[in-house]
Amino acid sequence: MGEISVITFESLYDTVRKEKTIDELQKLNPDFYKQVTDYLKTKTDAYKSAKEKNSLSPEELEKTKTQIVNARKLIKDLYERREKKSLQTALHKSRLNSADETNFLPEEKQLFDEALVVLDKFRRDILLNLVNAKMPSISSELPPVRESEPKKTVEHNAMQEEKQKNESSTSLQKENPFSTKIKIKFLVEVPEFLGPGMQVMGPFNPGDIILLYSEFADTLLNLKAAEKV
Repeated sequence: MGEISVITFESLYDTVRKEKTIDELQKLNPDFYKQVTDYLKTKTDAYKSAKEKNSLSPEELEKTKTQIVNARKLIKDLYERREKKSLQTALHKSRLNSADETNFLPEEKQLFDEALVVLDKFRRDILLNLVNAKMPSISSELPPVRESEPKKTVEHNAMQEEKQKNESSTSLQKENPFSTKIKIKFLVEVPEFLGPGMQVMGPFNPGDIILLYSEFADTLLNLKAAEKV
C-alpha cells in the first residue's frame, strides 16, 4: 500500500486488509491519522448537510450513513491491529534488546517508547530479583528511555560480520563464560544478588562502578540497570 495521499473508503479498506495479512507494521504516511480525520469529517459534514437540505434520496442518505459507520469500524480495526503490533515490538525489544522501529507513526512511536520503559522497569524489579532468589521489589523509579536503534547501513553490516568472525574465533570464551569481565556503572539501585561462585554481591547504588563477569553484567545491561563504562 505504501503512502496514500488522499483517503477514500476503498483505500482505507485496502489499508486494513493489508495490515491483517502482514506481521510487521506496514509503512504509512506520517500524516495518515490527519488524513483519516479529514476524510471522516468531510463525510460526516456532507451527510449532515444533505440531511438538513434534503438534497439526497432516503436510499442515498442511508448509504452515506452506512459508509460512515463502516469507516469508523475500519479505523478502529486498523488502530487496534497496529496497537497490538506496537506493544509486541516493545515486548520483543525489552526481552531481546532488538526490534524493528522503522514503520511507526509518530503517535505509535510514543506508545512504543512509553510501553518499553514500563516493561524494562518490571523486568528489572521482578525478574532481576526472582533470578537471584529474592522477592520482587517494585520501585517508583523508571529506567531511562532507550535510544532508538540506528538504521542498518553497509558499514554497520560489515561491522556486524567482523564481530561475528571475532566471536567465532574465541571458542575458549564461549566455553567459559567467566573468562571475560566488563566494567559497568549502575543506573539504578540494585539489591544484593548472587554472583560467580554463589558469592553475594551488592547492594549497589546509582553511579557505583564494578568489574563483573560478562554473564552477570549482560543481564544487568539488558535490564537497563547498568551501562558499560
